[in-house]
Amino acid sequence: MKRSTGRLIWIGTSILAISTLTRIGLAIFCDEQFSSSEWLRFMGVGLVFDIAVVPWFLLPWCLYEIAAINLRQRRLKRIENIWAGFWGACFFAAFLVVAASEFAFWNEFASRFDFIAVDYLIYTHEVIGNIRESYPLTLWLSIVAAVAGAFTWFTWPKSSELPSLRARIATLVIVAVAAGVGFVGIDTSIADTRASTFIRQLSLTVSMPSDMHIAITNSTSNDIIRSSTLIR
Repeated sequence: MKRSTGRLIWIGTSILAISTLTRIGLAIFCDEQFSSSEWLRFMGVGLVFDIAVVPWFLLPWCLYEIAAINLRQRRLKRIENIWAGFWGACFFAAFLVVAASEFAFWNEFASRFDFIAVDYLIYTHEVIGNIRESYPLTLWLSIVAAVAGAFTWFTWPKSSELPSLRARIATLVIVAVAAGVGFVGIDTSIADTRASTFIRQLSLTVSMPSDMHIAITNSTSNDIIRSSTLIR
């Protein structure tokens, strides 16, 4: 397997695995009884959303592979593999942090990330202070770093054979088209159901571009309303 292909598969598989385990964990964590059909619904719809999100995380790696040169010396290939593996571990650690954050957010609001979470990003200083007071942040981040480092060390693709430039450009085009199709063609409304709000929430994924756009828009609108109220 070529180097870039192996790395893209590793990143994509990691995202899907963490997202799927997060969805299962939240379903158990919410202490709600779901039927088999309901499990199939939110796991199936959630997988569609996850697949739509994956290409967005693959795009930076496609660009990196295009810019990369074919190293001849064995030592340089090893250094490049360690360098890429380090960033792969950072990606994996970021996915784990988001997954852990979702459990904390769910425990507080019985919901996956929404415009409230965007508010958290806007008021970062206050939020980080509250999180440090409520959770053992240093311990959690240390565990995440250890798990991400160990997982990457044992599973990161070792192949150093670089595909041709034409093949790498073709991969970038395919991934970019897939990202665009996911953004335009997949709408969060397919998660809507009258059965339970939990089913809709479990169907969603935290990184849906369209959903985040709505969340940011709602958060901005709320800020404008709050500002207008203060002025009055």
